Amino acid sequence: MRIISLCLILIVTTAGCQTTRGDRSCSFGLLMHSKHQYEEARENYDRCLDKADLTIGVRARTHLMRGYALLRVKNKDWDAAETDIQTALDLGVLTENNKANAYLHLGIINRKKEKYDAAIRFADKAIELKPDTYNGYYSRAQTHYRADNLDEAIADYSKAIELSPERSTLFKRRAYAFIEKGDLDAGLKDFQKAIDLNTKPETLYLNRSLQYVYHQKFELALEDQKKIRRIDPGGWIVNWAAGVQLMWMRQYPEAIHMFNKLPKTVFDVAALKDRGIALMQQGHYADAVGDLKKALKKAKHQYAALWLYVAEFKTGIDGQKKLREFYNTSVKTKGWPRPIFQFLLGELTEAEFITEARHRYSAIEKRRMCQAKYFVGVTALFKGQKERAKKFLKESADTPSPYCFEATIAKVELKKITKKSPTI
Repeated sequence: MRIISLCLILIVTTAGCQTTRGDRSCSFGLLMHSKHQYEEARENYDRCLDKADLTIGVRARTHLMRGYALLRVKNKDWDAAETDIQTALDLGVLTENNKANAYLHLGIINRKKEKYDAAIRFADKAIELKPDTYNGYYSRAQTHYRADNLDEAIADYSKAIELSPERSTLFKRRAYAFIEKGDLDAGLKDFQKAIDLNTKPETLYLNRSLQYVYHQKFELALEDQKKIRRIDPGGWIVNWAAGVQLMWMRQYPEAIHMFNKLPKTVFDVAALKDRGIALMQQGHYADAVGDLKKALKKAKHQYAALWLYVAEFKTGIDGQKKLREFYNTSVKTKGWPRPIFQFLLGELTEAEFITEARHRYSAIEKRRMCQAKYFVGVTALFKGQKERAKKFLKESADTPSPYCFEATIAKVELKKITKKSPTI
C-alpha cells in the first residue's frame, strides 16, 4: 500500500508544527516533507523533539510525521518508524483522521515485517475509525493476500471497490488474487476494468500480457504487447515482456536478444534475473552467474539467489556458503520460497520439503509442487543420481501450473539428460 503523506492535513488542522516559543524546526520538517526531502525532514523533526517546551499536541504530531519520514528515507527504519507512530497514538491527542492513518501505517509496517495478525488488527482499527473509506479494507486485503488468505483478500478488495469504484489499482489487485486462487476468467475481467479506468494503461497491458504468458496463452499475450507498442512505440517494457514470453516458449537465443535491447538504465533485477536464466539454458553459465550476481546487487531477490546457486553449481562452484548467507539475512521468515532454501541447505528432508509445498488452494499447491519437484530433481542431478533426477524433473515438467517456470526448465534438463550431455 502507498505510504500516505499527511503534511497538508497536519498543516491545515494544526496551523503548522511550531512550538509555543516560535521554534521553526517542526515547520521546516513539514516543509521538507512536502518537498519529498525525507532525510532533511527527519533531521528537523529530531531537532524539534529535542525541545523541552513542546506542547503535547505538537509532540504527538511530530512523532507521527517523523515516523512517516522514516518510512520514506533511503534506509528505511521500520522499527523506529513503528515506535514513533505508536508514541504519537499513545499521547492520545491525535485527530480521528490522523489516528486512522497512523493505524494504516502501522499495518503497512507489520505487513512488511511479516507480522500478519498484527497488520490485520491495525487495519481493523483504521476501518473502525473510518468505515466509509476504502483505505482500511485495501490495507487488510493486501495483508490477507500476502498471507495467502485469498478468499479474505478478495472480500476486502471487493469492499474497497464498493467504496471507491473509480480506482484502477483495486481492480488490478483483486485480479491478482483471483488468478492466484485459480480463477483466471475473473482475474482477466478485473484486469480489463483496471485498464478501462486507467488513462495510462501500458503497464496494465504489460501485467496482463505476463499473465497470458504464464498461462501459455501466447497469442493473447502478443495482442497486449501490440497494444503497448501502439501507445508507446519507443518504449522498452514491451521488449522485456517479449523476452519473458520467448523464455516460456523455450526460444532462449531470441529471449536474450530481446533482453539485450533494453536500455542499461532500466536493466533492473527482474531483467537481469531473466536474462541470466536464459543464458543458463543456452549453456553460458559464467555469463549467467554474472547477470544473477548483478541482479542481487540491485535487490535481495529470493529467486535470483536460488538461480545463482544452480548456475554456480553448473560452473563447478559450490554455492552453499553464499546461499546460507543469503538465507540468514534476506529470506522471508514465513511462507514460500523459504522451504526451497531450507531443503537445499539440508534443513528439510525431501519428505518435509514436499509437505511444505502443500496448500489449501490447489492452484498455489500445484505451483509449489512444480517448483519443489524441480529442485529435488536438480539436486539429485548435482549428486549424480541420474534416474532419480529424471523422475522428479519429469514430475515437475508434467505439472500444469502457471508461474512455475521451473517446469519449462525441467524439460530442458530432461532433454540434456536424454542426449547424455556431458554438462548438466
